[in-house]
Amino acid sequence: MRKPFLKRPLDICLALTGLVVWAPIWLVIVAAIWFEDGRPILFRLRLPGRDDKEFWQLKFRSMRRPPPGDNHAMVFLENDPRVTRVGRLLRRLALDELPQLINILRGEMSFVGPRPVHWDEGKPKYATVAKIRGYEERRRIRPGLTGISQLYLDKYVGPERKFRYDGVYLDRMSMLLDLKIIALSVWVSLGGGWERRGRRLGRRTRAQSPRRSFRVAEFANDLNHYYLEWWENPKDPRNVVFSRLNSLVRRRIPSGTGRRALDLGAGRGKITGYLVEKGYTVTAVEINPEFSARLRARFPAVSVVEADVRALRLAGVYDVATAIELSQNMSLVELGGLLETLAATVRYLCINVSNPNSLHGRWVEWRRFRNSFVEMHTVEGLERSLAAAGFVPVYRRGVGVVTPITLLQGFRGVLIPPGVAGVFNRILDRIAPRHCHLYYIEARSTRCS
Repeated sequence: MRKPFLKRPLDICLALTGLVVWAPIWLVIVAAIWFEDGRPILFRLRLPGRDDKEFWQLKFRSMRRPPPGDNHAMVFLENDPRVTRVGRLLRRLALDELPQLINILRGEMSFVGPRPVHWDEGKPKYATVAKIRGYEERRRIRPGLTGISQLYLDKYVGPERKFRYDGVYLDRMSMLLDLKIIALSVWVSLGGGWERRGRRLGRRTRAQSPRRSFRVAEFANDLNHYYLEWWENPKDPRNVVFSRLNSLVRRRIPSGTGRRALDLGAGRGKITGYLVEKGYTVTAVEINPEFSARLRARFPAVSVVEADVRALRLAGVYDVATAIELSQNMSLVELGGLLETLAATVRYLCINVSNPNSLHGRWVEWRRFRNSFVEMHTVEGLERSLAAAGFVPVYRRGVGVVTPITLLQGFRGVLIPPGVAGVFNRILDRIAPRHCHLYYIEARSTRCS
């Protein structure tokens, strides 16, 4: 973690500018709060700052005055009845945070950084918040007015996920990233999106039909639309690579009579079928409702869970878990969180990544073909995430140095015929495995006995 040299001067300049420019708005807000609910105008909260040195965080009061004897505890409620009409508007636009410009000038906060932790947040569940992984790193810098976790996470998620997102910022901290986060925060404020349920930054995508476009409000809608059309579609020229991966997984899965298996992101059931074939008692997790219905009809003995794996809660111990073609739908932070969950409940994991350092990865980036919901993770990134979660790799294999890339979107205009790719891959996959389109790893958990 290396703090940008100009971070503090930028904070001072922006805070002074904000105080001058927003002075008329301050007067309007003060009057509105006064007329609706009287004094006090400001709300002060004692919070830990850099190196756990406490400070008074300032906000415009957005809740009704507590009755005598009420300590106004920090309990986070959706549609909180204590919020005033003026307060609801202030929160949507983040105008209740304006007094924190004073905190920034005092050196107690920064414009961008991890948000201060409320010691009593969710008590007693998070009474030991300082023991959560990532806390030690985030306490070394000033807390921020805004940050990555505020932009990309629901406000009601627990501190574990927030700390993982804060860790991404700490690893990549730079002036350019700070300016980008500030610009995105202003954009969310102008749209009144700070009280929106879920992440604040939606994504716009294009439907397969060129005649219509739509806005995707949730990750699952975008994901489902794509995979309903292209998952195991014979028109996809990349099938020559995917088939090789599936064959590898089928060979590598050990016999499982009387053992439990978990198939994450089951899709149309290819890997689920392999696990059933090997004799496992299978639980299949799939987010797509149509795929889930087909899995139940095709495999009556399989327990099908229709859920997002990123919010998965597992009961019991599984002997084997497969996460084939799943990681590309998760950020590295989300993947790390899933691996931590699996390491405590899964003995043996089979997983792969779509590699950005491959011919396919570089081509789709250069041509801007990559869908907004697709993530590519390096082999090194996957290995670090596995190690951090408590997995030890025992087998590695690259699949598809040469992938049939296409000239146009929608897999049209194939430049490398699938047959040619298949011939080259039989040789090159063993020579340059870390430059393959797909990289497959099997790992044992050190945390699950």
